[in-house]
Amino acid sequence: MLTAGAAVAMVVMWCPGYAGAREFPGGAQYVALGSSYASGPGLPDMVDVGCARSGHNYPHQVAAAVGLELVDVTCAGATTANILRTPQSLAGGRAAPVQVEAVTERTQLVSVTIGGNDLGLAGSMIKASACARLLESVPAFCETAAGTKPHTQGDFDAVESSIVAVVRAIEERAPQATVMLVQYLPALNPSGATCSALTMSASQAANIRRTYDGLVSATERAARRTGATAIAVPDADAHSACADTPWVNGLLDPLTAPGGLAGVAGSVHPNLAGATAVAHEIIARL
Repeated sequence: MLTAGAAVAMVVMWCPGYAGAREFPGGAQYVALGSSYASGPGLPDMVDVGCARSGHNYPHQVAAAVGLELVDVTCAGATTANILRTPQSLAGGRAAPVQVEAVTERTQLVSVTIGGNDLGLAGSMIKASACARLLESVPAFCETAAGTKPHTQGDFDAVESSIVAVVRAIEERAPQATVMLVQYLPALNPSGATCSALTMSASQAANIRRTYDGLVSATERAARRTGATAIAVPDADAHSACADTPWVNGLLDPLTAPGGLAGVAGSVHPNLAGATAVAHEIIARL
């Protein structure tokens, strides 16, 4: 298993030529925006418990490997509205500021992973899988109680428009910044195959995968409309939660999850190998 201490070293090993190819000088400001697939719940070395932000998420790995000044405001549960205009309510009465406010004229690189919570992606997977695991003898109940209603094209169009607005807001604050729209890693492969790590009905899995595909397409369209760079790890589908070498966790058990109860927050989210794969792809594109 990849250890936290080896993660940054692995990124550099995978990209031995990055230093000569990068376009950003050492110390350039890099701002990371987005939701939990960027913040890193369940990964080691939490730097902000309220936002489930890990010191080994992909923004931290990229910044350490390339030598950038990181401003990481990613936060679990964030929606496009939390990047654009709405402070995010956190446990204990805290509120995370509107994320785009972290972008300044000094910012030269911005990464964004967003849209999943607009569509309820992770929540639907956790709800369906937890119900199936607890009530496997009554699957019909879970189909109703933890249903995964298909999204419409209008839903995906709305997310696309919101991501376009995010990029435009970044451009207003940092006209010279390079903007990268970083795709979510898939928990389910294209066939929607399930396993003991991620249990749910075939119809639920199919709906969730369609939601994932719709989000990926919406992000790609937003990138084309704005000139932002869409970042996707090419072989991610071979490392779903049910693969032999997963980059995304299944539904974690609090008795066995790394970090115990706190580690359960990493359910259906990228593990350390997944975060490192995303960091590698970003560095390769720099």
